[in-house]
Amino acid sequence: MKILALSYLVLIGSLLIVSCGGSSARQVHDVNELKYHIQPTMTDTTVSYYYDVSSSVRSRYEVKDKKIESTGTSDLGLVFHLAKDTAGGMSVRIVYDRLHVIMDNDGDHKDITAHKGDTLSDPVEHMLGNILGSALVVSLDKTGNIRQVSGTKELKSKIVGAMGGADPAVRTAVETQLDRLVGEAFVQSTLQQVFKLVPDSVHYVGDSWTYNQESDGIKLTIGTTYTLKDVDGQTANISGSSEIRDDDGAPVLFMGQSFPASFSGEQKSQFQVDLSSGLVTKGQAKMNLKGTIVVLGTAVPIQIESEKKVNGKRI
Repeated sequence: MKILALSYLVLIGSLLIVSCGGSSARQVHDVNELKYHIQPTMTDTTVSYYYDVSSSVRSRYEVKDKKIESTGTSDLGLVFHLAKDTAGGMSVRIVYDRLHVIMDNDGDHKDITAHKGDTLSDPVEHMLGNILGSALVVSLDKTGNIRQVSGTKELKSKIVGAMGGADPAVRTAVETQLDRLVGEAFVQSTLQQVFKLVPDSVHYVGDSWTYNQESDGIKLTIGTTYTLKDVDGQTANISGSSEIRDDDGAPVLFMGQSFPASFSGEQKSQFQVDLSSGLVTKGQAKMNLKGTIVVLGTAVPIQIESEKKVNGKRI
């Protein structure tokens, strides 16, 4: 079923980054070295950006001597309308502009493009079309931390409502996965990173900071060290290196079911931050994850490779 395949793709995409706290480590610097305080800044009352968020996933596993490979890509287009608020922070209205998903699962090919108002399109494409033109409103404090998000429940209700009399189990699965596309999980895994990749303090080239992270869906602990590599004009270049391990053998939670699992891996990432705005304008993260999932008493070895890219530009 297309919905289940889409859920799997969004699930893996949510692994990449969900920050939950961190610490900094600085080198000794000369007093004449340039220092940078990177945080969201608006010189205009209002400004707009367009962001492309793309994810690709490749998984390989073996069941009863049969090797199976699945791949998937997703492309999401978002328009960010930023405005200053009276508290010194900003309000961001995020409009969903585009959604395209391609999946190949053991020879089964699916190509899904969200369509709005086209009743002749595929039912799933029509259902997902309810995302297009819909908006979330995010409130940020002056250092880039997310204070409040509104519109997530309304957007999910529109999509689930379009399913009509679908099977209750499918409706529940779709509701769960939509949170990773339009809900709090999406806000924390993608949006918070755009607004606040760098801690709110002064940094020199060569300084590093660490975030301890947790994934959703597959319970993993991700320890990432970021380093301010260099500054080229108004662009700060930041690299990241992550160690991924399972949360003491915690099970995989997928489609309402629990499966015993064991995973470990690594992730490498590169980001560019616009010093004039403090926003991430380009990012790439590549993950390699290996492990096993126990299904019906059988340990299934699995390897997952994923890549996530974020590109933003002022419009």
